[in-house]
Amino acid sequence: MKQQLKLAYLAGLFDGEGCVMIRKAYGRNSPIKLSVMLGNTNRPLVEIFKSTFGGAIFVIHRKDGDIRATVWQWTIVCRAAGQALEALLPYLIGKKQEAEIAIALQKRISAKMGRYSNKLSGEELELRENMRLQILAVRKSIKVRSAP
Repeated sequence: MKQQLKLAYLAGLFDGEGCVMIRKAYGRNSPIKLSVMLGNTNRPLVEIFKSTFGGAIFVIHRKDGDIRATVWQWTIVCRAAGQALEALLPYLIGKKQEAEIAIALQKRISAKMGRYSNKLSGEELELRENMRLQILAVRKSIKVRSAP
C-alpha cells in the first residue's frame, strides 16, 4: 500500500508539473524518441522522481538579475520513460491520455524495432509521427478547454 500511495502522490505532481514529449531525434538512427520531464524549485521533491524511476536531474540556471528560484528538472528518456509512465498511469488524471499514447509508442519501438533502426518503413515512420502529433493535439485541447 505504501508504494501505491507514493505513486499516487508522484502522479499528482506529474499531472501538474510534468511533461510528456515525443520528440524528433535529429542526428540519430531512431527518428522519434520519448522524453518525460518534471521541473520544480524543490530539489528534494524532484529527487524522489529520480530515486523512484531513474533518469537524471539538471539545473536550469536563471539569467543574472532574475529573482525567480532555481529550477531542478528531472528527465528520463526512451524505455525507462515508458516504464515510469506505466507505473504512474493508474493514478494520472490530467496527463493520462498523453501517457497512454507515449506508452504505446515506446512499446512499439521496444518490441518491433529495438532502440535504433535505420530500416523503418514509410508506414512505420508515419505512424510514429502521428503519435507525436496526437500528444500535441491532446495538450492543445486541454489548454483550450481550460481557457476562460
